[in-house]
Amino acid sequence: MDASFGFFFDPGLTTRVRGRVVMTVDDEGNGRDLLVYFGSPKASRFCVAEDGGDVTISVTGPVSSSVNVSAVPGVFLGGQSVAVGARVDGGPGNLIPVYLRTDVAAASVVIESNALAEYQA
Repeated sequence: MDASFGFFFDPGLTTRVRGRVVMTVDDEGNGRDLLVYFGSPKASRFCVAEDGGDVTISVTGPVSSSVNVSAVPGVFLGGQSVAVGARVDGGPGNLIPVYLRTDVAAASVVIESNALAEYQA
């Protein structure tokens, strides 16, 4: 079975982020923001970390990032990770917003989670 959890460009969790994301600055050199979402479009699924710890989100690249999770808000720089909980439930109502910002002309960014196990709810 294909994993349904991942990162998406839209809050409906229909357009999956695949590979690197290139972020740019505007014409005046000001940083641009990118909002992506972590979750699963399938409300009947949930995920946990394979190692038994928390599910974590990490960003690699020249960005500053924040994850807006009601229980675990966090701000981190590229290369760091933030825990988002022991279990993440599926469905668009349970998505986790991930806010990214760069001030680099063309930032190549990788957004990923730790290894996950996915189950039927």
